[in-house]
Amino acid sequence: MPASVYFGDEPFLLEQAVRALRARVVSPAMAALSYRKLEKPSLTETLEAVGAPSLCLGGDSLLEIRHFAPLEKALDPDADADKAQLDALMTLLGNLAPSRHILFVSPKIDRKVKFAKWLTSQADCDAQEFKSFAFWEVDKAISTLLRVMRDREIALSSEAARLLVEQLGVSLQPLINEAEKLAVYARGRAITPQDVRALCDHNENTFRMLSDWLLDRPRGPIFATLEQVLLRTDPTRLFGQLQTQLHHVYCLRALQQKGMGKDAIAGRLKKHPFRVQKDLEQYARASLPRLSALKDRALDLEWRAKTGQLDPHLSLELLLGA
Repeated sequence: MPASVYFGDEPFLLEQAVRALRARVVSPAMAALSYRKLEKPSLTETLEAVGAPSLCLGGDSLLEIRHFAPLEKALDPDADADKAQLDALMTLLGNLAPSRHILFVSPKIDRKVKFAKWLTSQADCDAQEFKSFAFWEVDKAISTLLRVMRDREIALSSEAARLLVEQLGVSLQPLINEAEKLAVYARGRAITPQDVRALCDHNENTFRMLSDWLLDRPRGPIFATLEQVLLRTDPTRLFGQLQTQLHHVYCLRALQQKGMGKDAIAGRLKKHPFRVQKDLEQYARASLPRLSALKDRALDLEWRAKTGQLDPHLSLELLLGA
């Protein structure tokens, strides 16, 4: 049974595996006939697609099925038609031709439900889980980031990789995005810690400005720092940084008010407990109602700036003055 199920909460690794399978199975010359993708299909659509004859003239074909509901939750027990279709689908999957490849892709599956339990228990089913790194797996995040950069022929020093992970956490896609941006600046040489400190969106000046704003400190120094930051950062990009830090602090305070300790919060946010402890101490006085109001205002002002209704620089000043 050439069926596979790839799942997990680390989207970069998951998509990397999907692309590798496509490259292995699908012939570029026959892609129009040998490859099809379904997004959130119904049982009926999935059954029809799996049962349809291949148009690939005997060559390998791949059907990619994303977010298939029966992998994630049980069927309605009263829906007899759905149960009959699911049984028919399992029969088809159990009798696939060797050249017919079916790939299920999902951020999560529930192995307790009928279809997921059956599929992952098949001896010849390729079931792979791609889990995000835990907050303490800093070395794994660094080594993976370095490997990806080597594959993309981007020179990144191990010290710079470690600094990026310390600043951004262990989620791979933000780390890769930041490293690729730094590579443009480095222009062929290795990216160094100095480059990260100078150009990373999460540098000391920006953090200080955001901290002063979220703690409702005097606006004079905040606006002075804003002018310095905007000398090297586009206003619309700065909105993304503001939203990210605001969301981070809001989540910290909301989880803290629910009674969660620093280790539990660190696990939820994929951050190191030391960083969480420092942030909790720094933002202990940040009011949750004010943070909630700022989230709404930031979303409104960013939308107005990006749709041309308001000058982006002025939008940032209005936001940081709130």
